[in-house]
Amino acid sequence: MENIKMIDIEHIYPHPDNPRKDVGDVSELAESIKSQGIMQNLTVVPFVSKFNPGIKREGDYTVIIGHRRLAAAKKAGLREVPCAIVEMSEKEQIATMLSENMQRVDLSVSEEVQGIQMLLDLGDSVNDITKLTGFSESKVRQRMKLGKLSAEELGKCKGGTLQDFVKIAEIEDENDRKEVLRAVGTSNFNYALASASNRQTQRKTKAEWLEKLSSFATPIKVTAGKKYVTCQYFSWSPKNYNIPEDKDSINYYYEDVGNMVRIYKDYTPEEAAKNAEENAKRNKEAQEKDARMKALGEMSRQFEKLRWDFVKEYRGDKSHAYDLTKFLIDFLYDYIGYKNIEGESELREFLRLPDDEDFRESEEYSRILIRTPQKLLLTFIALQVENCKRNTWNWYGAYSEQEDLTAYYKVLRRCGYEMADAEKAFYDGSHEAYYVGEDDEE
Repeated sequence: MENIKMIDIEHIYPHPDNPRKDVGDVSELAESIKSQGIMQNLTVVPFVSKFNPGIKREGDYTVIIGHRRLAAAKKAGLREVPCAIVEMSEKEQIATMLSENMQRVDLSVSEEVQGIQMLLDLGDSVNDITKLTGFSESKVRQRMKLGKLSAEELGKCKGGTLQDFVKIAEIEDENDRKEVLRAVGTSNFNYALASASNRQTQRKTKAEWLEKLSSFATPIKVTAGKKYVTCQYFSWSPKNYNIPEDKDSINYYYEDVGNMVRIYKDYTPEEAAKNAEENAKRNKEAQEKDARMKALGEMSRQFEKLRWDFVKEYRGDKSHAYDLTKFLIDFLYDYIGYKNIEGESELREFLRLPDDEDFRESEEYSRILIRTPQKLLLTFIALQVENCKRNTWNWYGAYSEQEDLTAYYKVLRRCGYEMADAEKAFYDGSHEAYYVGEDDEE
């Protein structure tokens, strides 16, 4: 039987496990209490300690029903309030608070979830909770699904519908769930939920792929010596992938590279032998190529030094003036014409040459050329050509004629330079150091 008595308001405390965490605005209720008093008593139990249930404090009580009335009474300035003192187990206290709050003012989804979770933690079954709270079995089970959500994060949620929380509960990754919970009630919620759902789908699809691949293949990180078969993206469904029919007779492997998997298998003995032969051939060709390139480079440097030494010792001869100057001007003319479409007219103006298409064949052009000092011209030519020279071999070491070098040698020989036999062979392509393939021999 209820024991109703007036209790000092300073000795009554809110229940630490009350599902409703916020009693809301009690101003209107406080004004009503001021004018009419409390029309319905509070229901209390002897003091309940959240952190030490064994503690008993004589004369202190904890509210089970009437948290809003208690808050309003304090706001109205009452010293005492009427209370029905009852005895209840912990389970009965929580169930009563859940049921009472639902009947008077709807609890938020998060508050319902936490209340039902507390009863589950105390060992109640779904049937027990339906009897204690009056909730339907489907409602209890639905709230149970939301129990995996972080109580701390759930309590922080402002807004959000039941369906929002049901969708969040379907997110299996804890960090993803927390991220979406933080977005509840904001404009970012739908994006955060969709992103988390996509990541979950990708993880599941990838797990399905790896499970299927593991049934016939071995995971590897080093693929050297393995024959590439195919690749499969994790965004594709593994249901459409057919396991190789020869999996029982040959070893298969897979390499996980993040967004896809690459599938390999062992080479057959015939393929392995052929690969070994081809690798040996490639290695031999590479060694020959390296040796050829090294020899060509060394000879090129030797001949370059011979030319430089000649130019350094050159003292000049008037009879060389025309050839030297003509080479230089032609060289500059062609270079300027290549770089600048206005180069020809600028060159004519600079040399005061006639406006004639064939001006380089004119007598006036020849007279201009022979006025230029020979030593200066040859030095300038050497600087230009030697610094802009190109190799006389291609990427594989076969001979490749360079016309500017051929013209340069013609000028050098005109000035008295003598080419060694090896140098001649090197620059006319007949040297044995050059690679000669089947096409070149023809």
